[in-house]
Amino acid sequence: MAKSDTPIRLYRIWRPALCVGLLTVLGILTWQRTWVYESHETLWTDTLAKNPNTWVGQNNLGLALFQNGQTEEGVKHIRLAIAINPKYVDAHNNLGLVLSQSGQLDDAIAQYGKALEINPNFATGHYNLGNAFFQNGEFDEAVSEYQRAIEIKPGYAEAHNNLGNALLQKGQLSEAIQQYQLALNIKPNYAEAHGNLGFIFFQNGQLDNAITEFQEALRLNPDLSPVRESLAKAEEMERGK
Repeated sequence: MAKSDTPIRLYRIWRPALCVGLLTVLGILTWQRTWVYESHETLWTDTLAKNPNTWVGQNNLGLALFQNGQTEEGVKHIRLAIAINPKYVDAHNNLGLVLSQSGQLDDAIAQYGKALEINPNFATGHYNLGNAFFQNGEFDEAVSEYQRAIEIKPGYAEAHNNLGNALLQKGQLSEAIQQYQLALNIKPNYAEAHGNLGFIFFQNGQLDNAITEFQEALRLNPDLSPVRESLAKAEEMERGK
């Protein structure tokens, strides 16, 4: 397989790029939150002033605070939701989300595990647990969780994409391509999946196919800077033939 002279980076949505292996992959930290309503800090602060024992309010205020950059306060309120209702699956999932994006992966994995103990058929929980395993470099475990998410929710395009990413890290390129294509069959306008296909084609020297996929990814999402960089390299190589 042809390799670029430029180091390949893992593109992450929430944190700086991190070197983990074979190819750039997109979408791995597209986490799934559980929102009951479109939450705002003021709304949920007012709700809790009237009824501090509403676990939904504690959960949603915690997410709103986290979204506003107040991670410690956000965690506190989500933990309060769990204290009020220990079987609140959404709060365990959302606490896992916040912990994952704060780099506390072991704690996040434990929270996703608790959510799945309560509801083993929670596809979002399996997907997020797969993301945490992937971020932790546990690719076999990530594959298993993404596969379980897809079994529960067959039209889960994000799980197909991230399963492709995990398979790619294991060196299973043909299987990864299949998963990206399945993601695109479900969601044709999925920019990250187009970008991931482009990366594989580029590494395999299939420049025409790579350029086509990169261009489509950027048409759908012009902000994918790793795709833009790779497109420029692919076009330069194509002109130099």
